[in-house]
Amino acid sequence: MANYDRPGVIGHIGATLGKHGINIANMSLARNKPGDRALSLVEVDEAPNEDVLSELVRFEAIISIHPIWLGS
Repeated sequence: MANYDRPGVIGHIGATLGKHGINIANMSLARNKPGDRALSLVEVDEAPNEDVLSELVRFEAIISIHPIWLGS
């Protein structure tokens, strides 16, 4: 997901996924400088449905979410 580097983003992701019973297997974050745009990669044990994705992106610091499938 693309997001702004703001407090609460990681908490929102974890709380939202946890509320829907989706376990985070791995999470990586990257930014150029504090407060700027950032990139968050979240590996989960099961794919979130459209309702979960919509709930995630409603947070004001999340710009967009692009689910990808890396499995076989």
